[in-house]
Amino acid sequence: GIDTAGEEAFTIACGGLKGAITSKRSQLVLIDDPIKSAASINNPDIRREMEQTWSNVIAPTMFQGARAICLGTRFHFNDIHATLFLPKNNWKQIVQKAVITDSEGRQRSYWPEFWSMKYLNERKLEDRVAFAYQYLNTAVKSTDVGISPELIIKGEIPEDYDCLGVGIDLSAGLREKNDWTVMTLGGIKEGKIYLIDQKRARTLGNLEKMDALCEMLADWNILLENDEGQYFPTMSPCIIWPEAVAYQNSFEGDFKRVMHQNRALHNLTVSPVKGFKGDKLARLRGVLGLYEHKKVIWNKWRKWNVLEDELLNFGHSTHDDAVDSMVLTMGGLLKRGRLQIDYNSDSFNL
Repeated sequence: GIDTAGEEAFTIACGGLKGAITSKRSQLVLIDDPIKSAASINNPDIRREMEQTWSNVIAPTMFQGARAICLGTRFHFNDIHATLFLPKNNWKQIVQKAVITDSEGRQRSYWPEFWSMKYLNERKLEDRVAFAYQYLNTAVKSTDVGISPELIIKGEIPEDYDCLGVGIDLSAGLREKNDWTVMTLGGIKEGKIYLIDQKRARTLGNLEKMDALCEMLADWNILLENDEGQYFPTMSPCIIWPEAVAYQNSFEGDFKRVMHQNRALHNLTVSPVKGFKGDKLARLRGVLGLYEHKKVIWNKWRKWNVLEDELLNFGHSTHDDAVDSMVLTMGGLLKRGRLQIDYNSDSFNL
């Protein structure tokens, strides 16, 4: 049985926060959608009241060693799941998304027998913000969404460019919680930026990263690869823009040693970007004008699911590495290409 403290014995009791349940004692508390109203959860006072209700009313009714389970949909990026119900407060968080994205950017339905990818994509097209809430358990703030989906243009890409380059957002870890190393290949021609390809991977050490870079460049004939896996330069120059902070400072030295001295890939040059880790939103806004003027084209023959989701939900998604890599690439092309358009040049320090 369940021990009681001056209350009648019970095995289960249900009720709202204003009901008698808060006067009982329990060994297990089940919470279903603490705040369901969209209008209510957008009110910071109501969100704080929910937190205080938990701390001041519900938690004190639980016996020592009691457990709590909270089920619900994330409707706000700063809800109770981001403030109180956290691992540091001894909560185990499980976030289940209806769409699973693998390391190559391929997407599949978590429950295909119930929701097909065709059905999920249709719901996503109807309302991307609602889809992020209801199907991806990703809390976004609609006023902070990076760009309108209509501004993402996918089309054909040219065969030659005024300038080619790869922006690399580097990560030093392999664990799932670590960021990804993301490489974005882009080019600029006749006033337009073309995003050609993007590769993401969790790699440990600069050599693995450079192997992944060579593999991507060989796919686009910027490098040549023989049957033994050796790479050779071409007549297509390509600039590499890694961020130059902390651990990443070693990348430039390793790049010159491996790519130039060992592999003689002299059509590749490295130009580290210093001071990139500032206000990410400000740096993103520095290139949003290009999207608004329809000066950015994504290669329609490549999958961009990860970049697209990060860009539309910028600031509130689990990772932002794909967007960071894109901004590095676009910033480098803006400095070295022939783009005739105003942009926020203060956002870059190349």
